Amino acid sequence: MKQLVICVVTLFAVGLFSNCLSAQDLKSLGEKVKHLERLSPVERDRLDRNIQSYRTLTSDQKAMYRQLYEELNKDRLQGGVLFNLLETYNQWLQTLSPTQRDQLQNESNEGRKIALIRQFMDEQDRQAKEEHDRLVKEEQEASRNSNNSNTINKSTNSESAFNIRQINPVRELRLDKRELEAVMRVIYDDLPADKRPKEFESVEPHEFPALIRESADLSINPEEWPSQPLLKKMSEKLPQKKVQIISTLAKWGFGEREIAVQIILGGVMRQAQETVIKPTENDRKATLEGLKPIERKNYDLAPDDKKIGFLNHKFLEKKGDASFLRMQETRQKVMELFEKLNVTPPPQFQRFSKKR
Repeated sequence: MKQLVICVVTLFAVGLFSNCLSAQDLKSLGEKVKHLERLSPVERDRLDRNIQSYRTLTSDQKAMYRQLYEELNKDRLQGGVLFNLLETYNQWLQTLSPTQRDQLQNESNEGRKIALIRQFMDEQDRQAKEEHDRLVKEEQEASRNSNNSNTINKSTNSESAFNIRQINPVRELRLDKRELEAVMRVIYDDLPADKRPKEFESVEPHEFPALIRESADLSINPEEWPSQPLLKKMSEKLPQKKVQIISTLAKWGFGEREIAVQIILGGVMRQAQETVIKPTENDRKATLEGLKPIERKNYDLAPDDKKIGFLNHKFLEKKGDASFLRMQETRQKVMELFEKLNVTPPPQFQRFSKKR
């Protein structure tokens, strides 16, 4: 039996009957023809070479392979122990490089062929162990870095801690209008009935800071707002992808509360900005021509990507548009909330801080 197994393994290493065996389940000649037609160019080339190799065999060798084929068929009817072994071997062949498969196929000596098989298996075991050790090492290093990051984030210097953080939650987790309204609805519903100013549907974006302040004032400590129960309710209103990002950031040492405050207040400020009228090109041109000397100097010194924003701001400031005034008021209230909740504003908001 052992000799038969070695012979079969050797036969499959040469590859003479790998295609024949895979076609055994085909029940008719027509199905076999269709199977051959579906072969890729590489598979057809391999089959042609196998046929050529078979034709070079002696009569005794061909008879041996026919007998082996009959034994395999008989084995399948009796449980397929050998057939399953060959299937496993054939799958293993697919894990080898093309060069290694060619080495096996071109090796005619049975002993050297088996030695090659053992050599390739040993190489695979060694590579698998090296890969395992590498992954374990990377995981250990990541764990050490995470612990170091957690230690840094607990520093009393919140500004320094924030600078270490490479991910900006307001940018990565930006809330759109629908998401912001869903979160604000949770905050509104969490307020006692007598603390709700009016129906939520009537609350304007520039009134959101007042709702947040009311909610924070009702908590035991505003610097711990939002509480975990409230934070959980708000998370349920966010898309799963954003919840996963927040969870991942938390594992890296970022505070879930801090992230929540930043994305909520960031969303409030952005919604207020979107209600402001958009100056046209002609508006900006007229504003540029009407700038005072000091304003013109500031405009000329501004980076190119800031010039349009500079003119938009000057246009709205001089126009005294109500939406612009509300936006400025909202921005001021948002910055006050960052201070009240003891959360460091993201970099793009820090220029609005009074502590600059």
